[in-house]
Amino acid sequence: HAVIYADKEKGCIECFDQGEVAAAQGLYLLCGTHTAEMELLTGREGACVYASRTTTGEVLAAETFVCPRPTTVSLTFAVTEVEDDILIGVKSVGRDPAGYAVFDNCVLHSVVDEAGIIAARRERYLAELSRKVVINGEMTVFSENGKMLLGIRADKATVCLPALGEKCEFSFEAAVRADSYDPASDGYGFGYRFAIRDGGRSYRELRFNAARRTLILSDVTPEGVTELYHRDHFFFTSNDFHIFRIMVMAEDIAIWIDGSQYGIVSCKAACGEAALMVTDARVSVSGIAVSGQ
Repeated sequence: HAVIYADKEKGCIECFDQGEVAAAQGLYLLCGTHTAEMELLTGREGACVYASRTTTGEVLAAETFVCPRPTTVSLTFAVTEVEDDILIGVKSVGRDPAGYAVFDNCVLHSVVDEAGIIAARRERYLAELSRKVVINGEMTVFSENGKMLLGIRADKATVCLPALGEKCEFSFEAAVRADSYDPASDGYGFGYRFAIRDGGRSYRELRFNAARRTLILSDVTPEGVTELYHRDHFFFTSNDFHIFRIMVMAEDIAIWIDGSQYGIVSCKAACGEAALMVTDARVSVSGIAVSGQ
């Protein structure tokens, strides 16, 4: 409750003989070092200033202070998660019927660990990504505008879906941005290869050729290449992220780009592996989503 001390309203806990008494404030804090500071006045046994995790009750730091006169005290603790809900408070010590704690001027000083946040977000992103896809070869994971992105270099890495087994129907989506390309290439771009079978000799592929400005869905077998869908004059006016989505259904394949359906092709589904492929370019990828596995 509140009390008036030195002509000013302050927070107060008392009646320590009735069990643990506490007053606390919940805060949402980022990874880093934090120092809680307050002016404290206590009875003879003092009071405990503490910081704990709201979700688990884990005490991050605690210290007992005996302050017979108003004294500025501080408690420093570390948050190691990217972000966490923390309780900072004052609680009773002992069972003294006359025990009390009066507190005021409560402030928090924080030094956010930017590098630690990025590292933790990177690990979280990789853990989440590993549940969706398998990445073969070289890649980078970096932070841009607070978002974790996956960097892929052509011919150095592929992003593959886990084995689909007998489930031939699925949806594969990702936001892709071309960061650089080989100016000598007339075929740089990216796309999805799926229904990969026969040791990679047979597959279907949706490919955006940025150099030729085409969007083509092909069925490739050792006997040759059959175009299932062909769109000329396909290009983007900005170098932003663009969302490519392919939906493989039992009898049809639907092509979606940036939320619009560009085409639907009658084609019986075939089982096999699937991957995001890059040609003669370096791209950044985010928002990988897989469903129907």
